[in-house]
Amino acid sequence: MSDHAVARPPALRREPSLALYPESGRLRLGAELSALSRVLVAAAVLFFGVCGGWAATARLSGAVIASGAVAPESTRQTIQHLEGGIIRALPVSEGDHIHKGEPLVMLDDVANRADIVALSTRVFALAAKEARLNAERAGASQIAFEDPVLVAPDKADPDFAIRRQVQQQELAFFRTRQGSLQSQRNVLNQRIAQLQAQSVGFETQLGAVRQQLALLRREIAVADDLYKRGYEKLPRLLSLQRSEADRQGAEGELSANLARAGDQISEIRAQIAALDTKRLEEIDGELADLRSKRADAEETVRKTQDKLERSVVRAPVNGVVLNLRFKTLGGIVRPGEPIMEIVPTDDTLIINARLSPRNIDEVQLDKPAHVIFPSYTQRGLLRIPARLIQVSPDSMTDDRTGQSYYAAKVAVDREELKRIAPQVELVPGLPAEVYIATTERTVLDYILQPLRLLLERGMRET
Repeated sequence: MSDHAVARPPALRREPSLALYPESGRLRLGAELSALSRVLVAAAVLFFGVCGGWAATARLSGAVIASGAVAPESTRQTIQHLEGGIIRALPVSEGDHIHKGEPLVMLDDVANRADIVALSTRVFALAAKEARLNAERAGASQIAFEDPVLVAPDKADPDFAIRRQVQQQELAFFRTRQGSLQSQRNVLNQRIAQLQAQSVGFETQLGAVRQQLALLRREIAVADDLYKRGYEKLPRLLSLQRSEADRQGAEGELSANLARAGDQISEIRAQIAALDTKRLEEIDGELADLRSKRADAEETVRKTQDKLERSVVRAPVNGVVLNLRFKTLGGIVRPGEPIMEIVPTDDTLIINARLSPRNIDEVQLDKPAHVIFPSYTQRGLLRIPARLIQVSPDSMTDDRTGQSYYAAKVAVDREELKRIAPQVELVPGLPAEVYIATTERTVLDYILQPLRLLLERGMRET
């Protein structure tokens, strides 16, 4: 071949057509293709029929996923003080484990202690005065200091001296009052005695005058008879009658004096009775006023004692100290200001989770769930059975992110936790992922749901 020869392109390969085969071959090939088509169609129908039946009848469980963390069932305890004050001791630090009743903060209590002493002294004085007034009212010769407020257990009691002092003061006052009252009574009784003595003299004189009158009247009768017969002179008769008149005047004066003395005695006795009545009225008035003052003082003592006891702020529960806001002594705590928080350790631990508003219609209370703790996934995926126990009635908004959510509480099955993952220790703040089971649906429901939504929206728009 010369160099100038033109190279021809390679001939295209042709597939053999049925025209090259004999008639019998074409018939056999067509039959084979027809049989294969029927098999394929049958297989496809069977496959889609089985798949469609499975999709329509097989029920699958879905789950709503929510993130959360372990927390006490009750919220953190915020430690505050009603009146506030100056910190004199701070025996706890951030992160300390404390027990219920253990001191957390001690505030300055000097003023409260001084108030307690002053108020207690006032209560002791009022109680002693009440005992004295009761003794005066009963007319007793001694005071019975039987009020429990006045009874000190022993001399070692810090208030023993104060109680003793107020009792001695009231006892001295009682004796002074008794002496003054007795003096007034004695003066009046002496006046009665004097009047009674005068009355006795008047009665004696009156008896003598009446005796004299009786004699004079007899003598006058004799003289009058003699005068009528001429044996007695008239001057003699007149002199006797004059003496009778004098004696009658003396009798009348003595009777009047005797009656006057009796009236004076009755008046003085009425004064004595009035003195006692007035004294009892005064005592009743003093007792009523005193009891009111004592009730007020005792109430003030109780309030001050409560303030004194609350100057030591104690732990309400077993827990861990968190967010301690004061570090030094002498700090000023304002009334109601948070001092620290206590995270309870003995409380039931649950999981606080956040549900998306898109999934809230799929969630029901008491639905089964399981929890995964990401902190323990390196030891294998541990699924702990749990249960949804609470969902907030309305959505909330995260102040930091602005994202809306529903708050949910999930209780972990403690027995299953011990059995499946004994190494897992639930502590507040432990992250968790919650898978909450939803209503079972078929595969066909899952496939057709987007189409249903599309159709519903399309029909609403039209």
